[in-house]
Amino acid sequence: MKKKFWAILIAVTMVATVALGLAGCRNNEPSEEINKASGDYGSTSTDEQRMTSSDKSDISIGETETTSANKSNTSTDESEISSEQGDAGDDKKEDAFATDISAFDYTIIENEVCITGLKDTSLTEIVIPSKIEGCPVTSIGNEAFSKRNSLSSIELPNTITSIGDLAFYYCSSLGSIKLPNTVTSIGNEAFFNCRSLSSIELPNTVTSIGYGAFFCCSSLSTIELPNAVTSIGYYAFDNTPWLYQQQMQTNYLVIGKVLYWVSKDMVGTFVVPEGVTSIGDYSCSGCRSLSSIELPNTVTNIGDYVFDGCINLSSIIAPKGSYAEEWALNSGYAVTNPVQ
Repeated sequence: MKKKFWAILIAVTMVATVALGLAGCRNNEPSEEINKASGDYGSTSTDEQRMTSSDKSDISIGETETTSANKSNTSTDESEISSEQGDAGDDKKEDAFATDISAFDYTIIENEVCITGLKDTSLTEIVIPSKIEGCPVTSIGNEAFSKRNSLSSIELPNTITSIGDLAFYYCSSLGSIKLPNTVTSIGNEAFFNCRSLSSIELPNTVTSIGYGAFFCCSSLSTIELPNAVTSIGYYAFDNTPWLYQQQMQTNYLVIGKVLYWVSKDMVGTFVVPEGVTSIGDYSCSGCRSLSSIELPNTVTNIGDYVFDGCINLSSIIAPKGSYAEEWALNSGYAVTNPVQ
């Protein structure tokens, strides 16, 4: 009896255990599928999150770089525009009172402007602009304002370096002209017969004055001349009150480093001052009583017809080996060397 009871009990227990195992398996299978599905979804979600995060980061960086670059480019462009506007503004300030460029004829060669003429003949006062089409105005051309009798006043900018031949020829009403301290040369007959011009100041930069530059300026009584002048053409200041005043006060005239004039009343030997580098054209002509002239070692140029009409000039005194000695010998003059 006892043996049957235990056998039944063991059998029941085994059945129960198997049943519970099957139930556990069934319960576990959906859980694993769900977990797998959940795992797949979870992996997709994570990848999407990673991708989204990475993409967003890249997009954000790209946008930042693009924005930064655009801002930088915009800033650079604005800076350049501002700089250009600033330059234009400076030009406008410099030329605020300048005559409009439409009044002039001009040429541009190698980025430099030369004023060649005046279109508006009704103008009486002119202020030359310092720039035209962005290029500096550096010269007044030959005959640019020739015979413009209506002109009474002209102001030149501090970019001008040269004034051409006949530039203001016969401007009979021109009473005022301001030359900047950039001008180095004044052409032949540049102010010929400017009868209303009473005074002029030549800046220290001027080294060359052409022949007849101020000839017949019948009102010109005041001239300020620079010491830098090394070349002056014949009759540059003739027929002016200024030259007449000088001739009344002395028997010779040195302008800058040029012997310009010697009185026809000079008698005997004339000693040219040390430091003179040029003997001007016709400077000693007509000195009939001049017997000899002593030239310093500093002379490096002797002009044309210097001793024309000097019928009693017998010798030229010049340092041995100097330019003056060589010139005198080549010109047929007797030469003596000064006593040391």
